[in-house]
Amino acid sequence: MSVTLKQHWRSGSSVPGLSVPASRLICVALRRPFVTHRPIVPILSLAALFFSFHSLQANEFWKRNYSCPGGATHTENRQTWSGSSALQEVKHLCNGQLQHIYEYDRNGKLNRIKTYNGGQETGWQYYLNTVTGGLMRKVMITNGRMNGPEESYYNTGELLSKGQYNYGVKVGTWIYYHKDGRKKKTLQYDGRGFLLKTTDH
Repeated sequence: MSVTLKQHWRSGSSVPGLSVPASRLICVALRRPFVTHRPIVPILSLAALFFSFHSLQANEFWKRNYSCPGGATHTENRQTWSGSSALQEVKHLCNGQLQHIYEYDRNGKLNRIKTYNGGQETGWQYYLNTVTGGLMRKVMITNGRMNGPEESYYNTGELLSKGQYNYGVKVGTWIYYHKDGRKKKTLQYDGRGFLLKTTDH
């Protein structure tokens, strides 16, 4: 499956890792170990420019469009690590309302993406492997708490586990897998997070 990330940057703003401004950045991340990006610059004398941004290998499709609906003003705030030029986080806002936060490690590698709604952390949260660029874990968040499905992955991209949270508590069936896709273990939780049963396969 493929991963598509669309980020719309303010005209004239610089793109991390690129020395020229771009009015729009479209990031397309594929499961294969390469990424191609195409910033579209509204000047006829310039051809399409391809460059490498964040290598986001993933084993499942997700799509985010960071343009603001209804003509709302899109802005971004960047913060670097103290004493370094490496990014620490980038915030995307629509009409001043926080929409997404990208978090980076001290080497400038993207390691987490958080989604916000109405000022609260709500929506999918993604954890990325800063060595491979692959998706390590994704979990649904409601008002800052894990609430909904969660999936984790091996460093090589295969599904490691999947289950469900109810406001921070594991509930229902959690399944763990071998790299070849065979079930390894199944855990059964009650509605309060107490483990009821473990089954080895």
